[in-house]
Amino acid sequence: KYGIQCDWKKGYATLALNERRMDDLIEMEKASHATFGYDKMQLWDKAKLKQHLGSDIYVGGLYDSNSGHLHPLNYCLGLAKACLDLGVQIYEQSPVVDLVEKSGCIEVKTDKSAVISQDVILATNAYIDALPKSIHHGINRKILPVESFIIATEPLDQATADSVINNGMSVCDNNILLDYYRLSADNRLLFGSDSSSEKDMVQIMRSNMLHVFPQLENVQIDYGWAGPIDMTLNASPHFGRISPHIYFAQGYSGHGVALTGLAGRIIAEAILGNDERLRIFEGLKVPSFYGGKSLKNLATKIGVLYYKFLDRYR
Repeated sequence: KYGIQCDWKKGYATLALNERRMDDLIEMEKASHATFGYDKMQLWDKAKLKQHLGSDIYVGGLYDSNSGHLHPLNYCLGLAKACLDLGVQIYEQSPVVDLVEKSGCIEVKTDKSAVISQDVILATNAYIDALPKSIHHGINRKILPVESFIIATEPLDQATADSVINNGMSVCDNNILLDYYRLSADNRLLFGSDSSSEKDMVQIMRSNMLHVFPQLENVQIDYGWAGPIDMTLNASPHFGRISPHIYFAQGYSGHGVALTGLAGRIIAEAILGNDERLRIFEGLKVPSFYGGKSLKNLATKIGVLYYKFLDRYR
């Protein structure tokens, strides 16, 4: 609709590292068709997968021709431009220090000024602990910030790029702490993992990448970066209301590029008077985690070790 230039490309595959995990994908394909009437998924055996992916470590996969990948920053900037073109005002570097509900309005206090609003949405993702408790009212207990790390190779020549992925799809495995990767528009391999470590994560990511694609041994790594993902304990999204006019959306659990757009639409519908879809999400059970930041960090480290164990032996 808004002509956002963000390198959108269709094709997404979820891959299994053993036969037990392949059974999970088989069940997923059955459920998507029987329950949701979705017919864009195809089960690929090892031979079919090898036609498009240059790795020998997987036993098969589930390919979705209707999903895909994009450049998330350019998508975000494109959404912001579309908003500005429609008359929306965006203010950055304006930290909110308090919300005060008054009769018929909400005063949003920043460090230097205040804004009077009819409705407020808390959309802070994994950074909610930066807000005072008087603002978030404890919904930070629903999420744990889990670090995700990504590396980007130097641009690959076309033959090397095709030796990795030759159909432009994005890929992840179906571990709990998963690897995910794709080729960028300039033929860099972006390779990431959801895990936490105090070690040199660029080297760890490179080692993980070479486990999947040993043919990239002589390829240079140009960039590496990390950031927190807001995970809920059961990977269910957490959308709802603190009060009739203060909404929140969090707990995307690694699916935020698409799910944030849906969250925005659902909350907008509720603000305009139709909260039918928001009430469905409010009915989801999302366990709470009790404890301060230090306990959260400890729980995250223990959880990573536990899920690594499960990924290795299940």
